[in-house]
Amino acid sequence: MNNNSKLTVLPLMLCFFAMGFVDLVGIASNYGHSCYPSLEKPSP
Repeated sequence: MNNNSKLTVLPLMLCFFAMGFVDLVGIASNYGHSCYPSLEKPSP
C-alpha cells in the first residue's frame, strides 16, 4: 500500500470506530435503564 491509499482508508476506519463506540454506549445505556429504573426521569 502506498501512502495515498493509507490516507484514503483512515477516515473510513475512524467512522467504523465511532459507530462501534456509539453502539456500545447505546447498549450500556439500555442495560442501565433496564437494571436501574430509578435512574429514569419521573413522568410529570
